[in-house]
Amino acid sequence: MMRIIKIDELIIDEASQIIENSILGLVTRSPKTIMIGDQNQLPPISVQNSVPYSFNSPELHSLNYGSYHQSLMERLYKLYNSNGFAQSTVMLTQHYRMHNAIADLISDYYQNKLKAATPEQHKALDVMPGQPPFLTNRLIWIDCPPAKSAHYDPLQVELISTITASLISNHSQIHPARDIGIVAPFRAMIHALRDSINKLDKAIVIDTVERFQGSERSNIILSLPIRSENDLRLLESISDDELIDRKLNVAVSRAKQRIIIVGNMMLCQKSAHYNKIIDKISSSGLILSYTDLMQQL
Repeated sequence: MMRIIKIDELIIDEASQIIENSILGLVTRSPKTIMIGDQNQLPPISVQNSVPYSFNSPELHSLNYGSYHQSLMERLYKLYNSNGFAQSTVMLTQHYRMHNAIADLISDYYQNKLKAATPEQHKALDVMPGQPPFLTNRLIWIDCPPAKSAHYDPLQVELISTITASLISNHSQIHPARDIGIVAPFRAMIHALRDSINKLDKAIVIDTVERFQGSERSNIILSLPIRSENDLRLLESISDDELIDRKLNVAVSRAKQRIIIVGNMMLCQKSAHYNKIIDKISSSGLILSYTDLMQQL
């Protein structure tokens, strides 16, 4: 194709999802390349080991190579920033998905520059008569005991099924497939949730954060079925500079109107990223114990 068509300008969408060697051939043949994407979200999926590159050459070391999983966009973003090439990068600060309260949970990942683009993103929740008190909040953390089994927690399955049923019964205009999404980290937990939630509505999507990337729902329920600090490490996808948890960023930013996180606070607070989320929900949302919530339902 390159022999037939002359390319003057190359635009690559979702560039942060493409490993470097997949697009280098095109990039080297174009006088100008524009990459669009979010390097703070999940990197390209690859079966290659994520061990960082190691170079003896100072010149190669200075080019900000990370690992095979790093996209060309992320590497160049770091390279341009470290060399002061401000004219080569721009961040779109307006967003149209999340309510402002939800966006605030992850705003520090974007230098606190995110701005809600519409008036609807600042509105208070509509409170329905007879609605359980917890549903009057946009930011909710449900504190549960640590899971007793690896990668699976029947207590959370029961709780999330009850929350889902409450969302459906207390919102007359809700469309479950469009308005409810459940994010869980482990296949065992996902299968258990599907077996339970399918009795309410088979169209509700229950999947990993990787499969939710690019999607959105009015209400996101994030399940964290962990029993130890080692399990907590499995939930994370930390950037090389340790400033961003990519999985947490993607999970939270799927929610348009409400985010409900279900997990053991004491364990999750051992992560600096989850600890910050908990602090923000504590000051701007609602934290409930499992038993207190079940009394409301």
